[in-house]
Order: sequence, then C-alpha cells, then structure tokens
Amino acid sequence: PQQDEVLLGESYTFRVSAPETARVEVSLDGGPWLECRASVGFWWYDWACAAGKHALTARTIDAAGEEAVSAPRRFQVGHDTTFPATAKAAPKARKAPAAAKVGSLKKPAAKKKTPKA
Repeated sequence: PQQDEVLLGESYTFRVSAPETARVEVSLDGGPWLECRASVGFWWYDWACAAGKHALTARTIDAAGEEAVSAPRRFQVGHDTTFPATAKAAPKARKAPAAAKVGSLKKPAAKKKTPKA
C-alpha cells in the first residue's frame, strides 16, 4: 500500500521489490519477521487483513547475513463502509498489488511547480 492509504478487504498481498538476495522478510506493526516468497522477480507476502492502523517494514538479508531495513510504511485497513470514499479495495489475488521497495517505503516527493511568467 501507499503511505497513509486506506484499504478495504479481508486479504492483501504485499509485493516487495528488492535486489537479488538470500531472503526478504516483512514485519507488521513491529511484530515478528515473516518470510516472503520469491516469484517473477519480486518477493510476496499474503496477509489476512486486520482492521485498523498498521505499519509495514521490510528487510533483506544477504548470504553473508547483512541486513538492510526499510523505513516503516503506515496504512489503514477497514472492513466496512464507514471509511472514506477514497479507500481502495484490497486487490484480488490475480492482480499485482502496489510495490513496496525495500529502503524506500516513503511517499514520493511532490513535483515542484514552475511559476508562470
């Protein structure tokens, strides 16, 4: 999910983009590290959503045991219609979810506007 995004649904698949490495893991809300599976050039973790506010952190561990940890990405999950109309439904299993790049789980910087003359 994007930073501060609201998701609706009961399941979500996180897609982590990371360099080729020994393994990739994610942690939700500061919990234990959960191993991702590798497929088609990305790392994936299937999650049964829990309503509320959450934070996702990803890490890579190379063959030498060196770790790289991303900044946490905050998002929110709702299972009912009380959430804002801008909420997005969790993607179905056959659709690719939004990417979460290790080391850059930050909202993209806003483009600078050039003043008109």
